[in-house]
Amino acid sequence: RRGGSWRVVFNATAEAGAPALITVSGDGQTAFVGDALANPLTVTITDDYGNPNIGAAVNWTPSAGTISGGTSTDGSGSASATWTLGAMPGPHSATVNAGGLTETFGATAVCFDG
Repeated sequence: RRGGSWRVVFNATAEAGAPALITVSGDGQTAFVGDALANPLTVTITDDYGNPNIGAAVNWTPSAGTISGGTSTDGSGSASATWTLGAMPGPHSATVNAGGLTETFGATAVCFDG
């Protein structure tokens, strides 16, 4: 165009790559049998470059007790859940599958003396 300029606008949406890394917190806690752990179980899913994987399905499978919440990752790629331990004392484990990645949490259920 003569005597003027063109204005060009580009729109782009960045998306994280495939899930590559699962980071966990809340492992190794102890609580009384049948009680919830003091801290949530948390997973964070990122791609090879550390970008969060948003909306990834999260499936929790406890060896005993119940786990509630945290069924998909949020805007930071994280999901948190509450684990209520089973009725038997001793070691418990919970497996989480998130974005095709798997990790195992451990906890110990203890009896109340009293």
